[in-house]
Amino acid sequence: MVLNFLVSAQSLAQLARLRPSSLVKIPAVGRKYASVIEQWQKRAHFSEEVKWVSEMIQEDAQRCLELDEKIKEVAKDSENRQALIVYSWVRNDLHC
Repeated sequence: MVLNFLVSAQSLAQLARLRPSSLVKIPAVGRKYASVIEQWQKRAHFSEEVKWVSEMIQEDAQRCLELDEKIKEVAKDSENRQALIVYSWVRNDLHC
């Protein structure tokens, strides 16, 4: 959910201005997380450095999403599903 949110706008600063109708359209967000995001938006503020780090953070988030898809694809065809179980545990622990 967090990774999908991070890549849903062109910059991190724009995330604070996404409308509720846009939030619920983000994959894995839905109404529950949209309300959590809306609470964050009310108090969100960014330092000047957001201009320099925004692109890097969003690129990293996109790579994590791509890795997630690749791992799911490999695990689908894998005889050893234990790797997927461990991966899922780590992913949930990181709140991705």
